[in-house]
Amino acid sequence: MLPETFDRETALDLVVNAVPLGMLVGFVLLFVLDTPYGVDPVPTAIQLTLVLVPLGALVVLSYHAAKAVEAAEAETEAEVDGDAEEDAAAPPEPVTPVADGTDGGDADEEPA
Repeated sequence: MLPETFDRETALDLVVNAVPLGMLVGFVLLFVLDTPYGVDPVPTAIQLTLVLVPLGALVVLSYHAAKAVEAAEAETEAEVDGDAEEDAAAPPEPVTPVADGTDGGDADEEPA
């Protein structure tokens, strides 16, 4: 993953995919480097395909998940920033005095 593409928090969210990726890479290395029974093309191709396809799918899924997390974080930050700007831009509501000399509190309360 490129540092300029994903921030540190997104990379930490994707660390959970590192364990399965490591296991799949380990199996590929084991199947390629250690061949105690020789190399038969058909079974070797099948076993490597059964490991490499999920490995590729997990890499693609991790990339798209990181993009989705980045987009969700950016959307959340934009909403928070927008709410803060609205609160700062809105003038406070004026308090209108009432004829009885109070400041216009709850209408249900009776004057003492």
